Amino acid sequence: MGQVRAGRCSLQCAPPIPARRAHPPDRAVRRQGAVTAPHLTEEELLALGAAFPGLEFDNAECRAVLLESGNRDIQAAPGSGKTTILAAKLYLLARRWTSERSGLCVISHTNTAAREIRERVGKTPEGLRLLSHPHFIGTIHAFANQFLALPRLRSAGVQVDCVDDDVFAAKALRAARSHSKTRFWMEQSPERRAALVATLSFAGPGLAIVSKSGELPKEGGPVGDFLRRLKARLSNEGVFRHDDMLAIAEDVLVDQKRLPSILAARFPLVMLDEMQDTSPRQAALIRSAFGERVVMQRFGDSNQRIFDGGGDGHFDFPREPFLTMSTSRRFGPAIAEMVSRIREDGPAVVGKGPVSPHRPTVLVYDTARISRVIPFFGELVLARFDAATLAAGQRVRAVCARRTGMANQAPGRHVGDFWPPLATPPADAPPKQANAWTMLGEGPGIGAVPTNLGPRAERARRMVLVALREADSPAAVNVREPWQLFRGLRAREDFDLTLLRKVCRLMAMDKEASATALGRSTLVDMLYTAVEPLLFPGMTRPRFAALEFFASPAEEADAEARHGGLCHVTVGERSVTVDVDTVAMTKGETHLATLYLESYGLSRRFDIPDVVPLLAGQPRAKGRLPATIPLQRRHVYVGLSRPTDFLCVAVNRGRLDGDGETTLRDGGWDVVVVE
Repeated sequence: MGQVRAGRCSLQCAPPIPARRAHPPDRAVRRQGAVTAPHLTEEELLALGAAFPGLEFDNAECRAVLLESGNRDIQAAPGSGKTTILAAKLYLLARRWTSERSGLCVISHTNTAAREIRERVGKTPEGLRLLSHPHFIGTIHAFANQFLALPRLRSAGVQVDCVDDDVFAAKALRAARSHSKTRFWMEQSPERRAALVATLSFAGPGLAIVSKSGELPKEGGPVGDFLRRLKARLSNEGVFRHDDMLAIAEDVLVDQKRLPSILAARFPLVMLDEMQDTSPRQAALIRSAFGERVVMQRFGDSNQRIFDGGGDGHFDFPREPFLTMSTSRRFGPAIAEMVSRIREDGPAVVGKGPVSPHRPTVLVYDTARISRVIPFFGELVLARFDAATLAAGQRVRAVCARRTGMANQAPGRHVGDFWPPLATPPADAPPKQANAWTMLGEGPGIGAVPTNLGPRAERARRMVLVALREADSPAAVNVREPWQLFRGLRAREDFDLTLLRKVCRLMAMDKEASATALGRSTLVDMLYTAVEPLLFPGMTRPRFAALEFFASPAEEADAEARHGGLCHVTVGERSVTVDVDTVAMTKGETHLATLYLESYGLSRRFDIPDVVPLLAGQPRAKGRLPATIPLQRRHVYVGLSRPTDFLCVAVNRGRLDGDGETTLRDGGWDVVVVE
């Protein structure tokens, strides 16, 4: 990619701006910049009834959000229908959008959130148009990659093989352990120094080589110099971390001063979803990318901000004057009251969801009974819900703010105390394996809009390349990109590409082909027939089909369950599965029943005992709180706002003061001792 000098990596490349233009660049910017977002009217809202049947848009707060046409922040409570309103607004805008060169830009924090927006939008013919050029719906990383980092890397002659933190970590650790001096250095502090190697990253404009897990050994020493060379080598091989791509994007924006004008011309209206999860660094990147030239509307809930952004800037959401969506249709008044009691900002949450007969419940446990907490919760769920309700598909979850910890406190410090299978630190967990069906996965809209087939066709070709790698095919040696593979195969006189192209076409056009075990088996069989001349003689059809790369989604899930958090609870002839995980891994979810497990945070306090007075409805104590306390309480807020019907929290009896149980009962909670 470049040369490492004084701990930095320089990219020598041409600007990522198209070279061919039908008119002068400045004129092009002016022409595109003339496109503005349509102003929606009350009359246009009437069309939502037919496009989104069964949904109501008569709430005054929702209508204000739909009609807003300027720069505005929207503070949305859990379950307020933020994604539905965003999709409805995009639908209305799509009906009025006429430009073929400028589009809408919708950026979310996670792939899951972006996929949900695409799914909602893709349910209408008008919305389907937003899934193709010139529009963009995706994550901040996808935006930075597509419009900034990847063009820069390609212009530098770097072929990107993968952008994956786990893959990078595996390769970096393998290389570091093969270097004798670095291996000896790592052995002095295995966990901490392995993390240093695994998170080697580029940082900021200038692309300084750093580690996200601490300070690297100084340059000039054998270990420090090796790690910097290792980072440069992996980059030259096309292996990057997600943070690397953000750093390259930042570098491009500093280097190419005209890019914000070009991006603003392409996307006159930008919508940011899940703004509370957008780090200050990511928010700064978005501001730099567009400047003040676009209309920007940001959706989120500052009460759910549990990712602190590493302290890399100021968090400014929501900016006054902002709009609110305070009515939740996820849960009823009882759960809404408990959620409101621990909120930091904004109005109280109004619960207009199902009115549950099950009162919020505190599970009080003795230390010796901690292993019974989650099974006991499962038993309560079985006692409260009939088989039909449980079979309807809503999840039953136990969540905790922390996965691991070493605090010298009574158990209840982290999720591993309650459910030991989850106590494995992420650094020690088995590495993720590439999976064909995950790689091929796609949201709705495939086949409905021809231009949407391109990304899936590219994934199908990449799946072929990875399958050949997993099978140790000579055809995949030193091949990093699918186009390189297919160009090489096209030039071979001893190989006919016809059948392989047919298989790729089938995988691209028929998204249901990989949805069943029979379909997956058929695809693998067809793929083997197509690539058999490229395989070693010992790679038989059964061996090829047995590659871990082709494991079914069910097998992947079973493997995860063996290492993770599925607690199966049986009472008589009935059973329920309680899915155990961290709060961070369940954001955005809706559950039938949720158990929030207490934990010991960076504040050196246990979160549930700390908020018992708030949960009981008592006034907030006056005075400034340590910075770690609000973050800890936001985790509680997120956890408590997941269920539709049954909310529980678990707390060690020894951490409740003498009047704690009475205080909670007086505040509307049932208190049950874990048996």
